[in-house]
Amino acid sequence: MQLTDKSRNELFSALLEWGKSHMLSPEIVQDISEIEENCEPFIKSDEFTNFLLNSVEKIRRQVEFAISLFTNIELVTATDEDSLWHDAEVSFIAFDRVNYLMEVLQFLIVPRKKEIAEKAMKALDTIFEKTIGWLEESEFSPLRLVVLNESRRYHLEQIPEDERYRFPWYELYSDYSENTLEIIIENFDTFLSGKWEKLTREIPQEYLHEISLELKRDKLLLSRIKQEASYHKRLLAAVSKPSSLKLWRLGDEAALDYFLPGGVKKSGAVRVSLKLIEDAKIAFEADEICWKFLAAFCGPNLDDKQRLSLLDKVEERIKKIDIHKISENENILKTLKSWFEGNCDNAKLIKISFDTWIKMMEEKAINMHAVEFDESPEKLWNAIMELQKGRMGASNSVEKYINDFVNGCRQVWQIFKSTVDEPSVLYGARAIAASSEKSVQPRKLELNNNPILLSLKPNPKGEYIILSSLALKRVVLGEGVEDYEKIWNYLEHTKNDYWCGCFITNDDKPDVASVQQIENRILAKKTRDYKKAIIGVSPEKIVLEEFIQELPAVIFEGKGPLKDSLVKKVIILVISLE
Repeated sequence: MQLTDKSRNELFSALLEWGKSHMLSPEIVQDISEIEENCEPFIKSDEFTNFLLNSVEKIRRQVEFAISLFTNIELVTATDEDSLWHDAEVSFIAFDRVNYLMEVLQFLIVPRKKEIAEKAMKALDTIFEKTIGWLEESEFSPLRLVVLNESRRYHLEQIPEDERYRFPWYELYSDYSENTLEIIIENFDTFLSGKWEKLTREIPQEYLHEISLELKRDKLLLSRIKQEASYHKRLLAAVSKPSSLKLWRLGDEAALDYFLPGGVKKSGAVRVSLKLIEDAKIAFEADEICWKFLAAFCGPNLDDKQRLSLLDKVEERIKKIDIHKISENENILKTLKSWFEGNCDNAKLIKISFDTWIKMMEEKAINMHAVEFDESPEKLWNAIMELQKGRMGASNSVEKYINDFVNGCRQVWQIFKSTVDEPSVLYGARAIAASSEKSVQPRKLELNNNPILLSLKPNPKGEYIILSSLALKRVVLGEGVEDYEKIWNYLEHTKNDYWCGCFITNDDKPDVASVQQIENRILAKKTRDYKKAIIGVSPEKIVLEEFIQELPAVIFEGKGPLKDSLVKKVIILVISLE
């Protein structure tokens, strides 16, 4: 009976499931018997011997890897934000499998193939004894595992009490609090003194005696606790006076007391913050310092290193800047400078900073659509790092001019639609009233919006293909997906319409595509170097020539609005290139 690698893995998993169920849930007789029936033919085959010995070897390697993870001293101070913590949490399964396979051998394989079963059991006994020796007799103390106690207790609860002795990796010191070692670190001098009255309020005295004995055994753990205790002392000294480190700690603690408004959550906290940063007006050095402070103190999804680096710069520069030369949020900067001078309490700084930040986020989110996935924190960090004096922000930005352009087009479009007796339709982009048709007209195109707002994803090559069947599949957001599909279908039947456009680079430079006849539905291919495209489509070449002549000035210089006559005759697509 020849098995593939996939079927071997499936059989390995099935046997382990049998062993687990037989040991922990023997009442599930039917499920166990079904697994047994499915495995029976292979157990009787000649190939099973090698399979079984290979399975034991596989478990041995998994156990050794798990031990190496648990022995990593960094686990002592790891949290559920660290990959090591998660890797260690799932590695207990390697030890469990020793028990499960032993159960399989003893109750399923011995009656059928006693000799090979006993050989495998002997190998598993060696693995189990090595694991127990490591836990109970080596220089490693299972105290290191208390940081995983919530998970360990959960697994322990799934095991019948009379079987728990076989799972010491879950049971040893599982009744300790997860933060036991953290408490010892923060009160290390008291712990060493033996005067434990204060400590017994958080850790029972019998536990303190056990910890004392374990630290004599695990010298590496003791050394790490001493090191962390020294760091903690220095941290307390640093945060006792106004400093970037104290700011970092205050912001970290204050964030627990503030909640994001629903609109911000729907639009994505990182995405809204990114928009705030991108639109910030940075006319003076004080603007830059203020925004970097807010992003580090109140903003989301920056790691501790990033926050501290920003707050270090704030501390370094705030004493020298003129806080009155600032575009907005002067009160925040005044309060912050006063705090550094020791003339403002923590609560006042926290309140004005978080209240202002959350209000700005809430207002910004009003005009942003909901998203399923938030923006990348890396993108937010890059935007913060690009904050510098002289950047004018949203008040004079291309983004603002585009928004003004879109709103202006919408107003004309709505007014135009309301002036006709019948629903308006478009031929190409020529708006006419349906009732005015007196002769055979070319194919009509009825749209719901003009301009049509879309967000487009690139193809695997990093290209944006404007107007194509592939592009249609990559339109992910916006108000005009249905209209976009109508245009795509319309272009299949037309051969004499024209298009032009303005592509906006990542550094806000215009790249103008002059008027061209549409020869196929793919109007253009662009790369990731662009962030937006504004495309015009019309059967009237002369109209498009006027449109593309005016468009750059309207978008990049705010010399708008676009002429009403152009809005009425040009299909306009405003496409965000993600």
